[in-house]
Order: sequence, then C-alpha cells, then structure tokens
Amino acid sequence: MLLFFIFSIIGIALSFIHASFASLFSFLFLGIIFLLCSKKYSDSAERQIYMFLAIILIGLSLGQARVMLISYPDISPSTSFVEQKITIRGVVGREPVSDGEFQNVLVRTREFVLASTTQPFITGVLVKTPAFPEFRYGDVVEARGTLRVPRNIENEDGRTFDYQMYLFKDFITHTLSSASVKMVGEEGNPVLKYLFGIKRHFLSSIRSVIPEPEAGLLAGILLGTDTLQKSIKDEFRVAGLSHIIVLSGYNITIVAESLLKMVSLVSMRFAFGFSFVGVILFVLMAGAGASAVRAGVMASIALIGRNVGKTYNASRALLLAVWGMSMWNPFIVLYDPSFHLSVIATYGIMYVSPIVEIFMEKYASFLTKRFGLRELSATTLGAQLSVLPYILYMSGNFGIYAFPANFFVLPFVPLTMLLGFLTALFGFVSRFVGLIPGIPTYILLWWDLFIARLVSKLPYANIHIPYIPLSLLIIFYLIFGFFVYRFHKRQTEKQNQKQSIEQKPSDTNLMRSGDESIVSY
Repeated sequence: MLLFFIFSIIGIALSFIHASFASLFSFLFLGIIFLLCSKKYSDSAERQIYMFLAIILIGLSLGQARVMLISYPDISPSTSFVEQKITIRGVVGREPVSDGEFQNVLVRTREFVLASTTQPFITGVLVKTPAFPEFRYGDVVEARGTLRVPRNIENEDGRTFDYQMYLFKDFITHTLSSASVKMVGEEGNPVLKYLFGIKRHFLSSIRSVIPEPEAGLLAGILLGTDTLQKSIKDEFRVAGLSHIIVLSGYNITIVAESLLKMVSLVSMRFAFGFSFVGVILFVLMAGAGASAVRAGVMASIALIGRNVGKTYNASRALLLAVWGMSMWNPFIVLYDPSFHLSVIATYGIMYVSPIVEIFMEKYASFLTKRFGLRELSATTLGAQLSVLPYILYMSGNFGIYAFPANFFVLPFVPLTMLLGFLTALFGFVSRFVGLIPGIPTYILLWWDLFIARLVSKLPYANIHIPYIPLSLLIIFYLIFGFFVYRFHKRQTEKQNQKQSIEQKPSDTNLMRSGDESIVSY
C-alpha cells in the first residue's frame, strides 16, 4: 500500500510534464493485467513481482488521472485586459499579507471593468496595494490598477523560480500592481471570519504592549504572520533563523515537544494530550488556513514519531497525509516549496534527529540532557541537515553559522511563545497588566533580533552555491535516504541482539531450576 501512495504522488509529478489519455489507459490496462497475472501464480516470488508492477502502474495512473481532472480556468477572455489599467470587483479570499509598507490581497474576482466594457470573470488576482487601509477576509472590494500575467523569476546564476505556477496552485492567474482598493461590502465564511477575528485581536493586543520590530517578530513566531520589514527578514535568512518566523511543521514541532517535556515533569499521562491541544490551539490562532493545518498535521506526526518510538507507523501516517494533500491540490507536489520543506523537515526530525542524538552522546556529551537541551539541539540539526540540500538547490544560499545561531535562539522559543501568548491575553485586560509578561517577552525577542543581526554581519555568513541540477538533488536524497535507512536497520539489529542476550540468562536459570526439580523428585 505504501508503494501505491508513493507512485500516485510520482504520477502526479510526471503528469505535469506529460499527460494524455493514451498513457493513462496504458498504465491502467497494464496494471490490471499484471494484477490478474499475480492471481494465477502460487509461487511467492513471481506473485510478488507481478503485484509490484501492478501497484506501480495503477498508482501512476491514479496520479495522472487526478491531474487530468483539474479544471483549469479559461483566461482567454482576459487577454484584452492584460497590461491595461482596469477595475476588478470581487471578494478577499484570505487574510492579506503586509510588510508594513505594502499588503498583498488575494481577490476572488467576479468581473473586470475596462472603460465602458464589463466582463464577468471568475479567477484569482493578487493585488498589491499600500498597507493602509487594512483589508480583511470576506471584504467585497473594488480594485483599480494594471493587470498583468505573472512571470517566472530568473536569477543570474541560472536558477528559475516558476512564480506563475506557484501562484496558480492557489488558482491565482493574474496580478494587479500599483492598485487602489476600496471596500464596498462584506461576505465570507462566518467560521473563518471568526477565526481570523481572533487572530487580529491577538495581534492588536500584542502591538498594544510590545513595540516594533519585536511585536512583528512575536507575531511571526506565535501566528506565522509576515509583518517584519524586508531587511530584518534578510538578517534572519542569512543567520539561518527564517524557520522561526514562518508557519511550518518544524516550528510547531519544537513547541509541541517543549510542551511535552514540561508537562511530563508533572504528569506523563496528560503530556501527549496537552501537546496535541497546544498544536490545535496554535493552528486555530493562525487562522486555520491551508498552510496552518498542514503544519499542524506535520507537527503531530513528527511528535508521535519522535516520542512514541514508532517511527515506522509515523512515517506511514506522514506518507498518507502527504498523499491526501497531494490529491486535494496536485500543484503542491511540484510548485510549493514550503510544502516540500515541511515534508523534508518532518522526515528529518523523525529519522535524522535520532541519529544526530546518538552522535551527540558520543562526541558532544557537554550538551546536557537537562531541560531537553540535547534533544532540542538534535531536532534542530536533524531538520537543518535534511532541508539544506533543498535550500541550496532553490536559493544557493548557505548560512555557515546557522547551527550556532539556532543553538542560541531555539531553546528560548517555547518560553517566548508561552510568555507572548500570556502577553496577548493579559493585554486584553489592559496594557499595564500585559506588561507583566510583556517585559520578559520583549527581552527574549530583543535577544532573537540581536543574534540574527550579529550573525548576519559576520564574515562569510552567507555563501552562495552555484546552480545545482534537479537530477543531482534527487540522487543526493536517494543516497542520503539509503544511508539513514541502513543506520536505523543496524540500530534495530543491535537492539534485537541485546534483547536476545538479556533473555539467555533467564532461559538458563529456568533450565537449571527445572533440572533441580527433577533431581529433587
């Protein structure tokens, strides 16, 4: 069944390169033939070969069928509007993203207006407009600006980011730049509006107690809100700390594991339940958007794999989650880097972090186990080692001081989130009451900003790596995965041998007691 899920996802990826009804029915027909052939053979070896081929082909056909079922919007009616200054009317489809200067507003359009021509047109348009006035999910708006088709981003080193398909995964087909926007009504899902309302109240409460840029950093750590200035985000990127200011499964996993360790000191019975409740609250506070839910799922699976010890079952759950998300939105398989990073980092936490922890016990014993410091360091390094090749492939930026920076920042992230959460809650009462947890929160946030700024200014803090072909990246991950698999297999064999050795004395004692009873009889 695992092979079926894997090749369904591969089928989705291959179908974006080439897909046709001929190849779909060929794969499906051959798969059914091999499946029927497997029923005729009683020999286990031949049966397994036919079953293996059948699963691969049927999985590929399912992935291809899912891609061919995508309903692509017809954008041909918009041709006459492109590169023109037009007015669009529609509804804000998600919470806008603001950097303090500009905000990106996703508008699900209903019609385009050019001069006296009005064209009904349902699509997604990403509108860039000044940060104020702020808009919200569900606002009915009119926006006027220059309509453009997104273009791919090409770097000087040969790297190309498919920005057009990246936006299209959210069914965004156009952008509207230099836009003026006005609100003319209000709609939207009442549940989502309520969740986003909670998020906005939290943000306003934080800003009433903590100044900028510390407030923006706390918003990023606590809710995944992107409100920091570009210069500060660049400092965090160079320092290798970007993951703490974006919503990811890795970030939530760090928090969930810290909650688990803290609560287990009081009651191990309720530790897991408390951690999962913390994950759910985190997702709800972030607005329960697609990225937030995905991060919550990844964090929950990694939490199970790391602490229950059943990484095999957790990896199955992760694969099932990835398969379900891919079937729901096939575009994320190739065109969503944040999805790729979440999956790779989660696997790294589950499989690479335990290996790192074993090496730390041998070669870095100065890292104490108290307060979960060694485990937190292993989790950090395991995730970073796993995603590093992908980051080098995407951007070519290598933060040489990333691990030391994380070592000085990550141990305080759970405490920062706890105190930040209390600051927001107390801030609802009054600004003065919010200052009680707000002052230590501010100190921790200042520390994070200080480390990011300091590390980003060090010599050779950011080394640029030349373009890496996709084929080389795939080969590396196959080799890397093989060695990780072999290491875990050897560890399992050693544990089994140790258990068998421990059982032998008890068996010998049992035989001796039996002999003695016979003699006495």
